[in-house]
Amino acid sequence: MDHFHLGRDGAAAGRFWQHVDLEQLEEIVLGLALLGFGARTLLKARKERSEPPGEHREKEQPGWLRAVAEISVFGALLLGIYSATYPVVVAAAGEILRADLSDADQATLAVLFVVIGSSTVIAVAALGTFVPSRSAPFLARIRAWFTVHNGEVITAILLLFGLALTARGIQSL
Repeated sequence: MDHFHLGRDGAAAGRFWQHVDLEQLEEIVLGLALLGFGARTLLKARKERSEPPGEHREKEQPGWLRAVAEISVFGALLLGIYSATYPVVVAAAGEILRADLSDADQATLAVLFVVIGSSTVIAVAALGTFVPSRSAPFLARIRAWFTVHNGEVITAILLLFGLALTARGIQSL
């Protein structure tokens, strides 16, 4: 606890900051940002639920879900690479770069991350492209579920990753 005690000259604070590296601060800042976005979406959802029933508007299909409905398999791959979950992508890239691996192993992990991250979008696009009549009821159910629960899914992801990154960054101090 000595490093938290500020003396008259601030020397203790200086010793504390000498032991903090940029990676730890990045994890904490990124984690807190994710927690902030998650909290903001929770507050927004709470406000929408508290609106009188007459003022509550019908849930609109999220833009990303409308885009997925018309996407090609190649477009799905690009969507997986350039998704709206940039903080998660940045955190994963940081983990891959931080790992004590060869360049070839790091490249393999990066490709694997992109493939796994894109797989669900690619699978949905492939179903709609190659077996549209058989997959239509299933895809309609998925679309309806995501339309209703989009906010909760995004909030859960933001809060989980934010908590994990913040805790790990603080623990490594």
